[in-house]
Amino acid sequence: MLFEQVQRVILAKKYFGVRCTLTNIAKFNYLVTQLEGATSCATAGLLITKDNYQAAVDILIKRFGEPQQIIASHMDELLKILVCSSERPSQLR
Repeated sequence: MLFEQVQRVILAKKYFGVRCTLTNIAKFNYLVTQLEGATSCATAGLLITKDNYQAAVDILIKRFGEPQQIIASHMDELLKILVCSSERPSQLR
């Protein structure tokens, strides 16, 4: 699940038309079950406590909540790729 989807569900004031009354521990538990890959690794060192829920959200927003920053990072990596200087397929490997 994308972080934006998780964020909408957890941080929303309403959940399926009912006011969300989940504790921070319950929110953190749900968040952890929905994260995968890089987002999961970003919060892997945090114990599930009420105080760490906000820390986890802050980490995720900082690392994955800035689309322009993500785009810039991808562009930087693309620019590091070496240009192919040969037209022979055998030298492409």
